[in-house]
Amino acid sequence: MKLKSTDIRWCGGYKDGGTDVYFLDGKKYYRDRRMGSKTKGRIFNAYPGDKGAAILPKLEEERILRLINKLKYGSRTNRFAK
Repeated sequence: MKLKSTDIRWCGGYKDGGTDVYFLDGKKYYRDRRMGSKTKGRIFNAYPGDKGAAILPKLEEERILRLINKLKYGSRTNRFAK
């Protein structure tokens, strides 16, 4: 099965309190959901604590969050979910 450019897959998570890993377009994206994090809910290009990890540009981050919501909630997206 060939993945479409809008297909996103949940790859798992870390036991650090909530970093989720998603796979899209041949890249991994990390959603910071750690307790007490100042960047909670943001999407990173690498593990949030690693050297060189950066928050994605706003438009790309919003696109990925929409796809994550679609994955979690089906065709009904919840714009308030973070």
